[in-house]
Amino acid sequence: MSLIKPSTNKQNSINSLADKDIKMVEKFVSELQQLDVKLWIEGDQLRYKAPKETLTPDLLAQMRDRKK
Repeated sequence: MSLIKPSTNKQNSINSLADKDIKMVEKFVSELQQLDVKLWIEGDQLRYKAPKETLTPDLLAQMRDRKK
């Protein structure tokens, strides 16, 4: 006899959404790595280094949106 409650549909939806978000971020980081962009955390700040003119305003905006 199991005393563990089965997951609810709501919990499954939350987990599925989190998995999608993680996969999107992983894909984005992979794309940045292909552009030779280096990312790291320093304290509580996201830092980056990239070849000159690699980071377009669009890429910088995406980094800001996804840095959490």
